[in-house]
Amino acid sequence: MLADQAPKAPAPAPQAGLLAVTTPGQNDDDIAVTGDDSGSTPGIVVKARPTGWKEKFRGSSASFSSSVGTGTFVADEFADAPYFDTSLGFSLRYKLARKHTLNAGWGFTYELSTPDNAEGRRFTPNNTTLGYGYSYGPLLAKINLSASARIALPTSYESQYNGTIFNLTVGPNLSRSFLKDKLTLALTSRFTKYVPNSPNRGLRSGDPNTGTGKTQTGETPNYASAYCREGANFCSGGTLNANYSFYNALSLSYSFTEKLSASLSAGVTNVFKYSVSEVNSDPNLPLTGRSDTTEGGLSVSYQLTPRYSLSGGFQSSMPALTDDQTSVRFPIYDFTSPSNNYTSWFASLDAVY
Repeated sequence: MLADQAPKAPAPAPQAGLLAVTTPGQNDDDIAVTGDDSGSTPGIVVKARPTGWKEKFRGSSASFSSSVGTGTFVADEFADAPYFDTSLGFSLRYKLARKHTLNAGWGFTYELSTPDNAEGRRFTPNNTTLGYGYSYGPLLAKINLSASARIALPTSYESQYNGTIFNLTVGPNLSRSFLKDKLTLALTSRFTKYVPNSPNRGLRSGDPNTGTGKTQTGETPNYASAYCREGANFCSGGTLNANYSFYNALSLSYSFTEKLSASLSAGVTNVFKYSVSEVNSDPNLPLTGRSDTTEGGLSVSYQLTPRYSLSGGFQSSMPALTDDQTSVRFPIYDFTSPSNNYTSWFASLDAVY
């Protein structure tokens, strides 16, 4: 997981009688003091405040993490294979102005356990994201408002399976701090419009080996079949693509000390799919499909330095209802079907520029 911008160490206050000046081209941490020891001649504290292009990338980050699925600890006849992975993510941030930023992100996951897909694939790339952020600042009752817009490009196997051209996501963030800024409550809302090349998922017309709509053995090709992991995965869920979705999440974070903090989050995504033609539909079913998922988790973070931090905890992403569709799952941890690996425990090392 990617880390938020790490708090910077406060700059040392100038000593009495000393003048603080800025020298372009130096780093923030470079400080030089000149002057004699008698005290009769004021010295100069040279504090670096970069004014060049490098300063505009402050807040960019990288994250290296490893996780283990809950199915790893299940040892009955319903257990899936153990699941271990390692992930690397990058987030590039460019400050346009005081309230305006540009963002880009990408990452990948590599499975360390034995893959259960037919091709033995271990490497799974994420979508590439390009975004814009705006921070408005405090509103009424000290509520902070920010907003973002993001385009996701189909570099992930899931998006390629869906035939995605791009996905557009927009939405606001509201946050409020309490207890002298130790406790922060935040609400995040997102609307996503999916833009695929077809309402249908998975199937592709034509085989590059034959130049026809059939393979060499006469079968209809499905080039995305190699992307699917057996069991609970993105290849299930019907043949229709998602049309649009709504996402809402609440998060609560608390700073125990200047270096130690914890956060708890829970969210729900409501996905509305493309409609089925009335000719091909079941009269007893709605024309427009829908799927609901929940996600969330708990993490604890320790700030090693102003640039590096360690974090650990668990995270979940799963269908909102149980497999028999009779009850709602606990929103942030899968207690009902741990063998599905909907929940995983993780450890992460994060670096912020």
